[in-house]
Amino acid sequence: MSLTDVRVQSNVDVPMRDGCQLKTDIYHPATSEPAPALLMRLPYAKELAETNVYAHPAWFAALRYLVALKICRRGVSRDG
Repeated sequence: MSLTDVRVQSNVDVPMRDGCQLKTDIYHPATSEPAPALLMRLPYAKELAETNVYAHPAWFAALRYLVALKICRRGVSRDG
């Protein structure tokens, strides 16, 4: 599987119990089989996951992980 096989959904609103919507990017591996999931939570911008501090979420998806990348409540791109 290669990085070009990864499907990305950007800025998906994920509802929290209190009604707050948190923006989440979801990286899907190119498989129809169930995949283990990784949740990456960042304090500021989701784009930080694309720096040299972390492996890019698409890399994990290419290894057949589903990756949900979201920011915490006090970050940007959120409503609470």
